[in-house]
Amino acid sequence: MVYSMTGFGRASCQVGDQLVTAEMKSVNHRYLDLTLSLPAGFVYLEEQVKRHLQSRLKRGKVTLYVSLAGDSYNRHIQVDWALLDQYLETIKQMSERAGIRSEKTLEPRDLLTLPDLFKTVEQEECSTRLEEGILESVNQALTVLIKMRQKEGDHLKQDVLERLGSLQRQSESLEQHAPKVVHAYQTRLEQRINEWLQGRVQLDEARVINEVAIFAEKVDIAEEITRLTGHLHHFQAILNQDGAIGRQLDFLIQEMNREINTMGSKSPDMKMTQVVVQMKAELEKVREQIQNIE
Repeated sequence: MVYSMTGFGRASCQVGDQLVTAEMKSVNHRYLDLTLSLPAGFVYLEEQVKRHLQSRLKRGKVTLYVSLAGDSYNRHIQVDWALLDQYLETIKQMSERAGIRSEKTLEPRDLLTLPDLFKTVEQEECSTRLEEGILESVNQALTVLIKMRQKEGDHLKQDVLERLGSLQRQSESLEQHAPKVVHAYQTRLEQRINEWLQGRVQLDEARVINEVAIFAEKVDIAEEITRLTGHLHHFQAILNQDGAIGRQLDFLIQEMNREINTMGSKSPDMKMTQVVVQMKAELEKVREQIQNIE
């Protein structure tokens, strides 16, 4: 199964009067890069969520954003009364030491400025339900994301297979044309020697055959064709495997590119050169496509 690294997933669930929404998107990346944004008070779920995502995703830059909307009835303000007593006692001691006498008492707004005196907490029952809602929304969004990546992956696979078929046909065309190039070289060589000799000396057939053999060896692409065909078959086999296959395919692309470049360096005529150029262009399109495969 081929999966793309590009996708989007969104899911929501209602918990009491609050709506929990999880949105997840992914794009190309060499490795699995996770960025999470969870509601305040639920950041402790981050590691659990990360492990869940890592169990189902292998590559891609993934961004997850979870939001809460609605009545926050489940929250209440908690006062640290012991800390307040310490503040008041400290203020009293400071006044006595500084010799300050004042009948003025602290205003409520003064208390609001005291650090760590107040904190907002979730009611335990509601917090547990919201936690379950967050995890469920994340899981559903992930499922939607994976389905979208799978659908895109199917399109990528089909396109790549068609291009691999084109590369196979082009390599076969080179294989069939190569012997004709050697024969044409022999014909031209004999014609030029005969024109130069003009019948004064008999043509040395053995020497001509030797020259043709040297030329044939220089332009021989049989080994490159064989290795390229093997890479194409291996490429197709990997496309039918499960799991993260993008890096394997990228390595094979490099190997195929090496064989095609070698064939290009051995190309003695315009037709073979044109086919090699077409193959390089086709292979580059395959390379672009597999950059998005997980």
